[in-house]
Amino acid sequence: MNEKRTLVYPYDVEFTPILRHPEMLPDYNIVALVSPQSWGFNGRDASAADGGDKLGINVSNDFEGLLPCCDTVMFSESDHKLDFEGNILPKVVIAAEQGKDLAFLSDLEDENIEALEEICLKYKVKLKFFSNMGDRFFNRDSDYYKLQKINTPVVFVTGVHEKTHKFEIQLSLRAAFINAGYRVSQVGTRNYCEMLGFHSFPQIMYNSCWSERTKILAFNHYIKDMENNEKPDIIIIGIPGGVMRLSESFAGRFGITAFEISQAVSADAVVLSTFYEEYLPEYFNNLFTSMKYKLDFDITCFNLANVKFDWDVVRETGSESYLLMDSSFIDKKKAGYKTLNTPVFNVLNKEDGTNIANCLIDTLSYYGEVDLV
Repeated sequence: MNEKRTLVYPYDVEFTPILRHPEMLPDYNIVALVSPQSWGFNGRDASAADGGDKLGINVSNDFEGLLPCCDTVMFSESDHKLDFEGNILPKVVIAAEQGKDLAFLSDLEDENIEALEEICLKYKVKLKFFSNMGDRFFNRDSDYYKLQKINTPVVFVTGVHEKTHKFEIQLSLRAAFINAGYRVSQVGTRNYCEMLGFHSFPQIMYNSCWSERTKILAFNHYIKDMENNEKPDIIIIGIPGGVMRLSESFAGRFGITAFEISQAVSADAVVLSTFYEEYLPEYFNNLFTSMKYKLDFDITCFNLANVKFDWDVVRETGSESYLLMDSSFIDKKKAGYKTLNTPVFNVLNKEDGTNIANCLIDTLSYYGEVDLV
C-alpha cells in the first residue's frame, strides 16, 4: 500500500500521540508539520508540544513552502483553536490549487463541509473526513432492558481531567498488547480513531434526549456487540473527560461520562492519569479509595502526566492554564512513590509505556482473565 506523503496543520500536542505511534497510521507518512508562528513551535522538534522524547521532525510555520513535499494535507484537531474562515479555509484553497488531497480530523459545521466539498470538486482533489465516526455501529433503535455480561477482560483508561495524556496511554497500550500477540478491540477518546484502526467514542452518549439509564444500557450492548463481532482477547475503553470536577469553576462534566461507562461495563484493570503536583503518597491512596467507591473499580496503576494545572493563572484570569514540564522531570518525581502498592508510571518514558501494559497483563493474568502469550 502506498503511503500518502502528508503535511499536518495545525500541529500541536493534540497530534503528538499519533507521531509517537506511526505504525497505527499505515496509509499516511507524516513528512511535514506546520503550526502558526504565534504558537512557538517553529524550528523546534515536534516533541516540544508534549515534553516527551525527541521525535526527529521539526515544526515549521511555512505552510506554502512545504506543500511541494506532500501529496495530502491533514487538518488536525488542535488544542489552540483557529477560525475556520479566517485561517483554515484559505489554506484549504492554497492546497487544493496545488492538487493536494485533503483529510480532516476535526469536527466541522455543515456549511463548512459544503464549502470544502465545493473547493475539492472545483480543483478535482480528494476529500476525506475522519471525525464523528463512532456512532456508525451504535444501535439507536434497540430496546434495552438489562445489562449484558462482557466475558472479555476490559481495561479502562481514564484521568482526573483532560490533558493528562490519556490518548498517549491508549495508543501505547494498543501497540504493546498487539505486539504481545493479543487481539485488541478498542474504543478511543478521539473522534477519528477509525483512522488508527479502532472505534471512536460514540458521540450519541452526549445526546441530551437520551436518559442516563438508556445511555448506560446502550453502551453496554455496544461493547457486547463488539465482543461478539471482533472476538478480542482484551477490550480497551478510553473514557472522555475526567473522573471528577477540579473546582467549582472547572467542573467539566462532573465525571458523568466516567460514571456511565463504569456502570455499563465492569473494568478488570484501570489506568488513571493525573496532573503533576507535589503530591504526598497519600494522594494516590485517597484517589484509589475514592474511585473504588464512586466508580466501582480498583485502579491498577497511575500515570503522572508532565502537565500541571496552573492555579495561579486560573485564579487571576478565570481561564484554564497549564504548565508543561520535561518528561525527565517526571521520571525523577515518580521515584518518590515507589513504596505505594499501586505503581506510578510516566507514559512519555517509552519504557514506562511498556511497563504499564505489563502491569495490566500481570493483573489480568493473576485473576485468570487473560492467558499469557
